[in-house]
Order: sequence, then structure tokens, then C-alpha cells
Amino acid sequence: MPWELSPQGLLKHMLNEQMAEELDYPGMGADIYQQVIPPGSKSGRHRHRGEEIVIVLEGEGYDHHWDAQLTVTGEQDREEPEWEFDDEPSKFEWEAGDAVYVPVNTIHQHHNTSEEDPARFISVQARAFTNLGFGYEDLEQFEAAPEYETDE
Repeated sequence: MPWELSPQGLLKHMLNEQMAEELDYPGMGADIYQQVIPPGSKSGRHRHRGEEIVIVLEGEGYDHHWDAQLTVTGEQDREEPEWEFDDEPSKFEWEAGDAVYVPVNTIHQHHNTSEEDPARFISVQARAFTNLGFGYEDLEQFEAAPEYETDE
């Protein structure tokens, strides 16, 4: 797959549901992509229903995570659960060789602290909710990467 500039930043899909279908690859339960964050920059701030593991290949930086708490009211006719998020994020520093775990529904953003070198990592996102019929595009975007420009 080619590199693409998305609201998350510069990324390249290595394996995803669409590719698995095209290749007739059974049992697709995760998306795998590579991402590069330019020096001094950050990814988009977002959340998705599935958990994620980020394996840092190059660079150093930190993640901000706004953890989610589910509120269940007992109302049977609601289509979406009610989520509440921490007001202030937790900070997790990382460097090459580290792995970062992002829990289900956690709002998160990756930051490159180097002013000279890019950060590069592999991301593996669980797609259990997709396979259960809740939809492929479960991403909720709160802020785009600085390099991403929209027509708005």
C-alpha cells in the first residue's frame, strides 16, 4: 500500500479488513499499519472501539491517553453507550523498542519530542467490534495531525 496523509498523520496500511477481503485472507481480526510522525509533531487525537498496541521502531516521545468510563443506565433502546473521559490525560513516555498499550475507547495522541528525527512505529488495532457487526469505521476524530490539511 502507498503512504497516505490522513487525519492521523503519515501512514501506510500493511494489512486491514479491505486488503484481507481482496486477498481472500480469512480470520481478519486486526488492522496493522506503519506510521511516521515528523520531528516535533504529533498524530491526530482520536479514539476507536478496539484496543491498540503501538510498537515504537524509531524515535522518542510520549502518548497522551484520556481514559474512558462507561455509564450504563439500563435504557434498552439506546443505540450508543454513554462514555465519560478523563479531563486531564495520562502521559506515557516511549522510545525505540517500547510498546504502548491503548485500551478500548481511550482517546489518545502520539507526540514526537525530537526536533530533528522522525518517530516511526507499527500499530496493531483489534477489530473485534467490526467482526461483531458494529461497523468498520469506528474511529472518532477529535483533532487532526498538524500536517493534514482539509478543504474546510
